[in-house]
Amino acid sequence: MLERSYEPVPPSFYAAIFGVNLLAAMILLTFYPLQLPIWGLFLAIAIAIIFLVPVGIIAAITCVASLLFLSPFRSPFLVRPFDDLDIS
Repeated sequence: MLERSYEPVPPSFYAAIFGVNLLAAMILLTFYPLQLPIWGLFLAIAIAIIFLVPVGIIAAITCVASLLFLSPFRSPFLVRPFDDLDIS
C-alpha cells in the first residue's frame, strides 16, 4: 500500500549515482596518495559484478552473505604488499 504512493525510480538515476561515485573514486585515487592504482578500482568493481549472482544464491540458500572465505585465496595474487620494502 505504501509503495503505490511513490513513483518508481528511473534506472538513469542509479546510473548517474554510479557515474558520480566512480568519478569521485578515480579523482581520489589520482590526487590523494593511496596505494591503489586505477586498474585496481576497476578490478574491484569487476569482482563485485562477477560475484553478485553466486553470493546472492549462497545468501538465499544459507542466509550467509559473505565472501570472507575467498579473500585469503585471491589477495596474494592481486596485491603484493611487500614488494616495495627493501628487506635484505
